[in-house]
Amino acid sequence: MDPDDFQMRDRYHRANPDESRLETNGVKEVTFIMSITYAAEMKKPASKYTLRNQTCPLNLDEPQDTMKAQFSIRISHALNPQLLSHEDYKVSWLIPCVLSKPVLSLLNKKDFNVLVK
Repeated sequence: MDPDDFQMRDRYHRANPDESRLETNGVKEVTFIMSITYAAEMKKPASKYTLRNQTCPLNLDEPQDTMKAQFSIRISHALNPQLLSHEDYKVSWLIPCVLSKPVLSLLNKKDFNVLVK
């Protein structure tokens, strides 16, 4: 899917917040809110971080590789790295009412499956 398609859907959902997040085929869509920064920023106190926030809406029935590709696009836009390798990034998730600390990795297939269930 083209990143512009995601941006258009994201703008629609922000303009229509009461609209159900269910797609017509019954698959739930979630929006990942990414806070992206350089490793050097993480050495600073948390109040001094410079974060570049990106959103990434995805359907929960999409494979993990699709999620990785979309995250790579967001990282490229935010940081413009010379070389982009998933092993160079720490990607974790949290849902405040379910998992209060980002301790599970989205790059690990087993942890990814926990999220989509």
